[in-house]
Amino acid sequence: MPKASKKARASPGQQPTLSTIYKRKAVKADVETPAVPKIMEVIDESAAKWGAVDSWNLSIESEEDDEDDLDFLRSYRALLTEKPNLVPKQELCERVIAILEKEGKEGDENTALQQTAAYDVLKLAHRNQPPVQVRMHNGNIGEPYLLINPLAWNPIQSDSRADSDERQGAHRLRRGATADATRFSDLLACASKACDGSPASRAKAGGRLLLLKLYIDVLYDDFCCRAIVFRAYQSLNVLNESMIARLLDTIPLTNSIKRSHFLDDLFEMLTKCTPDTETAEVCGVTEIVHLAHYLLGMTMELHDMLEQYGAFASSQNMRKEIDDGIEQILKNKILDEAAVEPIEAFAYFLQKMISPKHKLRIIRRMLVPAVNKRTLSAPNLHQGGLGGHTGALEVLQYIEADAKESMTKSLKYDGGHIAANALALFLSHSALVASEIYTEESPEYNKVAELLPKAADKLRFAVKEKQLSASCFLEVDVEAALTSAIFRFENRDGKR
Repeated sequence: MPKASKKARASPGQQPTLSTIYKRKAVKADVETPAVPKIMEVIDESAAKWGAVDSWNLSIESEEDDEDDLDFLRSYRALLTEKPNLVPKQELCERVIAILEKEGKEGDENTALQQTAAYDVLKLAHRNQPPVQVRMHNGNIGEPYLLINPLAWNPIQSDSRADSDERQGAHRLRRGATADATRFSDLLACASKACDGSPASRAKAGGRLLLLKLYIDVLYDDFCCRAIVFRAYQSLNVLNESMIARLLDTIPLTNSIKRSHFLDDLFEMLTKCTPDTETAEVCGVTEIVHLAHYLLGMTMELHDMLEQYGAFASSQNMRKEIDDGIEQILKNKILDEAAVEPIEAFAYFLQKMISPKHKLRIIRRMLVPAVNKRTLSAPNLHQGGLGGHTGALEVLQYIEADAKESMTKSLKYDGGHIAANALALFLSHSALVASEIYTEESPEYNKVAELLPKAADKLRFAVKEKQLSASCFLEVDVEAALTSAIFRFENRDGKR
């Protein structure tokens, strides 16, 4: 079994955008390459070295004893550390998952210790033997391709990983695509409820939240690797076989969960948009929101790419469902005048969105009520969507042309404090999206660089005028974000 190479992705904790990942291109080789290079290479299953159940005195059975579980986890971690080339057996992974699914109690340090140790063990198993890696042709200087390990542990292939003669211990999980999808949906529902609960309820669900964190990390790893290869070859099969695509394709077919419930749970997690200060919890509200945005970003980028090639029949409907839900969350919950710290929550939401295209589409959707076909400064903005190559630029053009009108007509407010700050955030984030989807040599990029400071000044002036009749000002953090975006473009020539 080949050793894992460095994976072409960043973990959710590093908060990259998906476009940043897609921009990583292989260096072209000067040597001759095959006319049709391979896109995927599958590791030969017969060459895989399974980690034997009986080695190191590991057992799939448990006496439901805390010390027994800890001894098992220590032994399993030692095995994975000493022999990283061994493929972790499904039954051993299932015992680890069973430990993570134990209910905890607030202040129960023993259970928290077990769950953290179990999370670390599965994370190590994934790091040692990732299901997908990106490799390069011609000694790391050619085009990328996928190296696929069909026996590596992952959340959605429980049935295919198991040996036919594998022992069915007490910790064996239900297996198969439907069972895997239902398990993921149950974890999402658990996280949704934990957002509204107390620290005690999150302690009770702590292990399951860690399991969801690991599942999303594995899905994200797989998707980012496949996105790199898809960008190089435009191979739809690369995306259709991604874990997130197979998961979303399976969820509507299960008996116990419907897609609407999946989206309801996702939306509930996304509504918690104010950063908390919890540090003692295994997985607090901030971490849960963080996971929701990564799941949202993967889902939307997948649909955008597949829909571009007409390869996902339901992508347009599901994407519209999600966009409608996000718009309602932003307008009716986060930016509601009765909400606590609405501007801080809105800024936090936009900051956490990892799909630049999805962020731009949401910004344009929220401006649609303020414009019409006669809005000459942004003639296509009334249609919503991405707006083609000028989508981000049109947002700046509209606000720069008449900032006062933008404040009055945008959202559902009377041009007051919330609208002013929302528009400032639209400006700064549309500019950041432009920096990621436009190349620095493109005319659109240069137009954004020229227009951004002008639009910002126009909005600041409109805010000052409004101060004469109402309490209206740009929040310190909002002004800082706007200034930072302007600085990014002013110093784009190798000075960033």
